[in-house]
This record gives sequence, structure tokens and C-alpha cells, in this order.
Amino acid sequence: DSAEIARIIENVNKKLEVATLGLEKSTKLFKEAGAQKDTMANLASLGILAAAFGHETLDWTGTVVKNAN
Repeated sequence: DSAEIARIIENVNKKLEVATLGLEKSTKLFKEAGAQKDTMANLASLGILAAAFGHETLDWTGTVVKNAN
């Protein structure tokens, strides 16, 4: 029965290897998703800042036009 035990151990080792590879892949994907989330948050912040700057610029140009007249 030692051959049977050796076969069972080999099967367990193969399944463990597959599970380990799956965990490594999942971890890599999770880290990549976090980096993408951070990039999107940064781009959203830039968009908000650009909109605020544009709004402030309109106010200043309106003042300049009034004073030029």
C-alpha cells in the first residue's frame, strides 16, 4: 500500500502546486487592480481641478473685459 500512499501524496502535491499558482495569479491581478484604481482616482482629481480652474478663469476674464471697457 506504500505505492497507493505515494500516489495520493503526488496528487496532493500537484493540487497544491495548482492552488499556489492560482494564488500568485490572483495576488498579481489584485495589485494591478489597485494600481488602476489609484490612476483613475488621480485622473478624476485632475478633472475636478481643471473644471475649477476653468470656472475661475471665466470669472477673471469677465472682470478683465468689464475693466477694459
